[in-house]
Amino acid sequence: MKRLFILLPLFLALGSVAALAEDAPHKSGDKSPAASAAAPKAEKSVTHGSVTVGGETVKYTATAGTLILKNSEDKPTGSMFYVAYTKDGVSN
Repeated sequence: MKRLFILLPLFLALGSVAALAEDAPHKSGDKSPAASAAAPKAEKSVTHGSVTVGGETVKYTATAGTLILKNSEDKPTGSMFYVAYTKDGVSN
């Protein structure tokens, strides 16, 4: 069974993007905390595990990370969290 399972809760990501838009400064000279916040950074964490399904042990890799959303000027505008589970030992 060659499968890649990716969980990406878009409804949460879209809510986060909407929240960022609401917090965005309305004037170029705005000195609010949102205006002075550091740009988000891409991060990820990789772990390995196994689960027994129907008597068969399946080894997997779980990756949790952050994708950075950028505008047309390549400046960070937000971030999205993701989790991916991949079966180990699959070459395709």
